[in-house]
Amino acid sequence: MQSPLSLSVVLVVFVALVPGVAGGIQTQNADQVLSITPKTQEEVDLLKNVSSMYETVLWQPVAPEFIQAEAEVHLFVPGNSSQTVGELLRTHALTHKVMLSNTKELIEMQTRNGSTDPRSDWSYYHAYHSLEDIYYWLNKTAMDNPERVKVILIGSSFEKRPLSVVKVDSSDPS
Repeated sequence: MQSPLSLSVVLVVFVALVPGVAGGIQTQNADQVLSITPKTQEEVDLLKNVSSMYETVLWQPVAPEFIQAEAEVHLFVPGNSSQTVGELLRTHALTHKVMLSNTKELIEMQTRNGSTDPRSDWSYYHAYHSLEDIYYWLNKTAMDNPERVKVILIGSSFEKRPLSVVKVDSSDPS
């Protein structure tokens, strides 16, 4: 049987060796939404570069050219970029706060559904759906109804995602 002293030593060594355990610091790189309010033109330029050069998504404003001093910016930063972006903001003394630290978990909670038909649940229309889910549903609907439904690609978004419209023929096929 080990003495309480040796267990204490093991625990202290464990806490000292495992980053993020001491002090409740979370070192896991999780998806986050940051709130940043640039004060100077230099900070505005830095945010424009971060939002276009790193794997981030600008939630507010809708495009980098609309970032301006004294206007709040909401920036989605995926886990694989959070450390790099955070260090860059700290290096330039650009204060920011984490608005949402568990975005992946929140999205997963909204997309859970036990039904085999995800649209059978009333909450389907009140929940988040990934772009892939939406395009799958649109294309499946068009394939199931080729005489009435057409999906037409009309261009791409600022983030280079396809933009489509759905053309529905309401004439009676009989």
